[in-house]
Amino acid sequence: MKGKLIESLQGKQLKNLFIWGANSLFEREEYINNLNVFPVPDGDTGTNMKLTLVAALEALKELPQDQVSATVVVKIIKESTLKGARGNSGVILSQLFRGFALGVGDTDVLTPADFSRGLVAGVTAAYRAVMRPVEGTILTVAREVSRAATKSADSECGYLDYFKTICTAARIALEDTPRLLPVLREAGVVDAGGMGLLCLYKGYYDYMERVWNNLGDSIPEDIMVPIISSPPVHARVVELPQETVGGYCTELLIKGAGLSPETLKQELQLFGDSLMVVGEGDLVKIHIHTEQPGAVLTACQGRGTLHDIKIDNMQDQHRHRVDGIEVSEGGSAGEEVAIGTLAVSSGAGLDEIFSSIGATAVIPGGQSMNTSANDFLQAIKKIPSRKIIILPNNKNILLAAQQAVTLMPDRELRVIPTKSIPEGLSVLAQVNLQEKSLEKIIKQAERILSTVKSGQVTEAVRDASINGLDITTGDWLGMADEDRLVIASNKKQALVDLVEKMVDSGDEIISIYYGQQVTAQEADQVKKSLSGRHPELQVELYFGGQPLYPYLVGVE
Repeated sequence: MKGKLIESLQGKQLKNLFIWGANSLFEREEYINNLNVFPVPDGDTGTNMKLTLVAALEALKELPQDQVSATVVVKIIKESTLKGARGNSGVILSQLFRGFALGVGDTDVLTPADFSRGLVAGVTAAYRAVMRPVEGTILTVAREVSRAATKSADSECGYLDYFKTICTAARIALEDTPRLLPVLREAGVVDAGGMGLLCLYKGYYDYMERVWNNLGDSIPEDIMVPIISSPPVHARVVELPQETVGGYCTELLIKGAGLSPETLKQELQLFGDSLMVVGEGDLVKIHIHTEQPGAVLTACQGRGTLHDIKIDNMQDQHRHRVDGIEVSEGGSAGEEVAIGTLAVSSGAGLDEIFSSIGATAVIPGGQSMNTSANDFLQAIKKIPSRKIIILPNNKNILLAAQQAVTLMPDRELRVIPTKSIPEGLSVLAQVNLQEKSLEKIIKQAERILSTVKSGQVTEAVRDASINGLDITTGDWLGMADEDRLVIASNKKQALVDLVEKMVDSGDEIISIYYGQQVTAQEADQVKKSLSGRHPELQVELYFGGQPLYPYLVGVE
């Protein structure tokens, strides 16, 4: 004899349904990761969706086993996934849950019609959360599921048939994603986020089938995939080298004609370290740690007029740690910064560069280690400023940063949509942080971003075909702005060929950030090669320390 056919969901059943669905996705995490369009070692859609769901599972653990309402379960899932969302797929998933909560309202017992109303509202919320929704993605799968679910609910079926209909609709929509999105068709894969959503719904169906087969409605511990929470993410700023702690952090702008950043760099490097000289022919920004700030100003004065001069005694500056969060703080403890800056970084060298050019706090993140909305929230709380700009520096972290802003209305927060490390560094080096208006800073950043091109080099982890080019496992790939791709037999050649594609008439600076896989000697050889090929451009080389990508490059 078969078990009970569930026609409505109470709190305990809804909780178990979610747990079973999450477990279904967890089991297929790596499979989902491997659906990455580009054959590079950073496929993390499955991991991002998993960690987003883990945030909810950990919150649900605190609920009593019985006598819990559906309203409470829905609210916990909504709030915890909004904060725990990682990557674009995780943010979209959290928005589906947010909309679901709005759709079902305070209903304590959910019928299929109620559930469908939540799915429809979830789709609306998810589409609104994305600035430019793209069809052939998780959004398409969610929308088609909501339509099928609404029709199924109208037939007054039980939840077993209801979720069977949902899974069928999700599978059909997923199989259609390559038709809607050419890049998927060329890569020979379906959308990874859509696959994750199908796995979640398949888990819902499996739970209902378990109950129908009289196997009980609880969750056996032995079938659960072990949940490994991601380690806490701490905002940090790299400590200054010991020899420079007693000097002065000196910053200024030079306005003049025919200014040469390379010439200024050669002259000023005699006065200190942590030197950065960026800008154009009529405006250059300088940052240096020096024992002789007067000599620096004198040298600069001969080049033009000096503006926005800032000299801080680094003995008076200190690093301040509270609950694992480190921020750069000048003056007395707790002194408020006019405009705080939070930057996402992916390597020790990059951390130091960000902190040296003005980042109030640096938080780790990047490819395969996407920062969650909650990571942003915890870091923001420790920054001594009411006004803060956020530099996500990765296209897959941008949505999480924007979501964090909506969760902290008591601060004036703005996200500058930097989608790469070179973009973030260029913006931070050139914007005027003395400006009190966040909107004016955003406009400055937009102008800067329009002049920056960024790229990266990595190794292919599988065979693929992208933009008409055949890629073999082990090839070295140079990628820029998603539409410029080169293939080479070694990483140096990939970088050289990539820069060749990136450089346009009017460009002035090539900035190279080398990672963990590159020695300083190798990096110096690359710089010499690029300088020889592009003698009219200034080539700058920095240690970034990033994983996965031996080289990051910016051209502006």
